[in-house]
Amino acid sequence: MDRRSRLRDWKLRGQNCCLAIICIAAFVGRATSQSQVRCTPRYRGPTDPELAIGNVSSEARALGPYACDLWTLPPVSIEAHPSCALNNGSSSPGYLLFEFWRLDRQGEQPDSRPLQGVLLLLAKGTQPNVSIINNAFLLSPPRGSVAYSGTLQDSEADTYSRAYQRILVPRNAPTSRPGASAADTWFVTVANMQQPDPLFSYKVRVSCLAAAADAPCAAPTPSQPPCGGRGACIMPPGGFTRVCRCEEGWGDYDCQRPAPLLANGGTAGAVIQPDAWAFWQLRVPLPEGGAAALAALPRPPALLVELNHGGGGGGAPGTGLTGGGGGGDPVLVVTPKPASGQVPWFTDVYNSADLNSYFLLQNLHYRLLRDPQLFRASPFPLDNGTRRSADFYVAVYNNNQRFNSASRSPLSNPVANVTLRVRWLDLTLPAQNDTAAPRPPPLCPGDCYGRGTCYDPRDPANAGTLPPPQLPPLPPVSGSAARPSDFQCACRAGAAGTLCEGTADRLNLTRTSAYVGRDQLLPGQWKFVVVHLDNKTFDYRTQNINIRWYVADSSPANASGYINAFMTVNAAAFPRDSDFQASDPLRRGYQLYYSSLAQRANPPLPMMIRGSDLTPGASAIVVGVYNSEYHRQVPYTSSLQIDAVSAPPPPRPPRPPMPARAIPPQPPGFDWVWWTAPPPGGEEEQLGGGAARRPPPSRARRLPPGLQRHQGGAGVRSPPAGMRVTTAGGAGDARQAAGAPPPSRRRREMNE
Repeated sequence: MDRRSRLRDWKLRGQNCCLAIICIAAFVGRATSQSQVRCTPRYRGPTDPELAIGNVSSEARALGPYACDLWTLPPVSIEAHPSCALNNGSSSPGYLLFEFWRLDRQGEQPDSRPLQGVLLLLAKGTQPNVSIINNAFLLSPPRGSVAYSGTLQDSEADTYSRAYQRILVPRNAPTSRPGASAADTWFVTVANMQQPDPLFSYKVRVSCLAAAADAPCAAPTPSQPPCGGRGACIMPPGGFTRVCRCEEGWGDYDCQRPAPLLANGGTAGAVIQPDAWAFWQLRVPLPEGGAAALAALPRPPALLVELNHGGGGGGAPGTGLTGGGGGGDPVLVVTPKPASGQVPWFTDVYNSADLNSYFLLQNLHYRLLRDPQLFRASPFPLDNGTRRSADFYVAVYNNNQRFNSASRSPLSNPVANVTLRVRWLDLTLPAQNDTAAPRPPPLCPGDCYGRGTCYDPRDPANAGTLPPPQLPPLPPVSGSAARPSDFQCACRAGAAGTLCEGTADRLNLTRTSAYVGRDQLLPGQWKFVVVHLDNKTFDYRTQNINIRWYVADSSPANASGYINAFMTVNAAAFPRDSDFQASDPLRRGYQLYYSSLAQRANPPLPMMIRGSDLTPGASAIVVGVYNSEYHRQVPYTSSLQIDAVSAPPPPRPPRPPMPARAIPPQPPGFDWVWWTAPPPGGEEEQLGGGAARRPPPSRARRLPPGLQRHQGGAGVRSPPAGMRVTTAGGAGDARQAAGAPPPSRRRREMNE
């Protein structure tokens, strides 16, 4: 019996990417066990309460899950208020601003819970409602905009789970009721589709505005000033409404989030509780000339943000990052600062986070931005002058969902203690515009761990002088040209990895060669084995790669508890270079935990990579072994053996059964059918020995006693045992040749 378990039977780390992101934001999801549920209005009197222009309408009673409150704003109330009087000389139709504040139990402070299912809905002419179908919101009437009828909603507030929502709509917006006039009633619905969290209390206010530019900025509560008194409400260049320009040290759309400003080369530390965020911001000065000058630079801009998650209070050796007490499950997010000032949220994780380091449980996380499109000029001048800057947010979320279950080992410390470092290329230096001037040093994450030299492959000055890569490059996908790397670490002898973070051995795999290694890995250390495949010595069709892996440490824990040990397998790439979007599973990368292998069998069964599963041209397979500090901080000894084995021949497919010889169908007409006994053995041999051959006509006419002829097949009975069926097909001479009676005799017998 083959005891090998194929490597492809294990889950792909790349395929689980989206699942892990869902796990990050699980507590803000719209989870419901029901396939369809509709918001149910609660009774608040014989008629729905009316909103008054300029007044704050509040509801102090808690709104339970799948319940909603209904409000109305009749046109009479709008026309009667002095602030809604239109200026005849103005071309503006006038606007209505609907504002909503989600508050705490006391109704005084904003509700800090990230409730994504609390919605403010607005429609003209009909009452809007919402349903959940297959965990998706369905609005009734369907979602609309200010240009056509339908349900209106603050989509940005819904995306970022804001406690403050607003809808700005022209007064002459079309109605959702067919045939009704433009002066129709406005209907407001406050829905709580969040389960099981209730909506404690809320307040709603409607204001009349002469123009959209008159809309105030967001305020934490109705009684507080715009921007909460921590910023100025100004109109950005080319904007539609005003936004908050926060004071230094504050951020978000309402300037209520602490966001310290980071300088070039500066560091910062933070202690982040489970399921909590921490924010920073930075400003990269842009050269004079704006986007045109930025595009004309010889090499693209570079912004590097590093996070140290080193356990035990130390950083990774050689990275230049110290401090960081470990703990938690941090996710590093770096995004350009939007004009609204909104800080990063779960919706920004997939495109703007370092997911490779997150999935690999690394101590060093980083984000290196080189795309000039991300360095957009801020709408506000730098230092109140004429110079512009590209503003960015840096956010760290301490996820408490990935390992918070009975089936997963808990973290050694759920509180994250991290250290940040920020560096960028100064785009205003003359050296950036002069190819002959000395270049500032390139930026490499972790400074190549002190085991290599940093190069900038996108600098024209390095053209033709870059050292060879550590691994042969993969062939481009779909014929597309490979984009230059954002950085390159040329590792010294014995070091390997994207950042030179580990040590490596190399194996030229042949029919007779094998790798046998035994290493002791301290917490936070990598060991790589680069297996080179040669088409002349390795047959992808008939050979497989066999991997045996054993782990032991000095603790009394069972092998199924070695959650800190895992193995990665990639095609021509180190683990940090895994491509989650690739169609090839080995390009996405495998991640195998020793604890899972030991639960199936201890010692674990050998793992096998079938040669037929490898993509021709992938001339190297990188096997990595890592000791993570997230769960345990214990050194262990890793024993690894890699060799090539012959693939067993494919099983021969079963031979299909011989088709049964069917009795030919009875021809139509007045054909004769006889039941005849098989001829004697001697005669059968003379006829060729075929039992299915028709007997001669002479024997066919001699019927056994008790049998009679039948016409046209009507009433033909099954032959007795030992009998067989013969038919006389055709007509005329063919029938007579088969021994049938002549036509004249046949007609005479029928008349009788």
